[in-house]
Amino acid sequence: MTTIAYKDGIVARDSRSTDPSGFIVSDKKEKMRIRDGIIFFCTGYTSHIEKLIAVYFGEEPNSSESIDASALVIDGDSFYVIGADENGIFKNTCEKNEMYAGGSGGDIAMGAMEMGASARAAVKIAMRRDSKTGGKIKVFKVK
Repeated sequence: MTTIAYKDGIVARDSRSTDPSGFIVSDKKEKMRIRDGIIFFCTGYTSHIEKLIAVYFGEEPNSSESIDASALVIDGDSFYVIGADENGIFKNTCEKNEMYAGGSGGDIAMGAMEMGASARAAVKIAMRRDSKTGGKIKVFKVK
């Protein structure tokens, strides 16, 4: 899993990848994906992330397996959170002046931002408490 945090025009994310049991696979994974000029900051299992992005573009998933992934999406001037739940795929509009945190350390990061932490600091705090968040913190400035 991972932690993605957005506040004040900055998206921060960690670089840890774990398997379903929590075993650390890598601390060097990139959580940002770009497809056709649309930017996805992703949480969840790598194979599920690719399925989620495909569904965003209207493609049918290759299997009937559920999707365990979500993403903060920047599509031109629009800002979304997409993911999957028991009802299927969802897409929620976000406001650029609001905060967002997702992934396994998302609750920790959101609490930190509510208390005044930046997006980067919030991911750093999540790294201390969530074993599925780690590696390096990367930031992206939203234009």
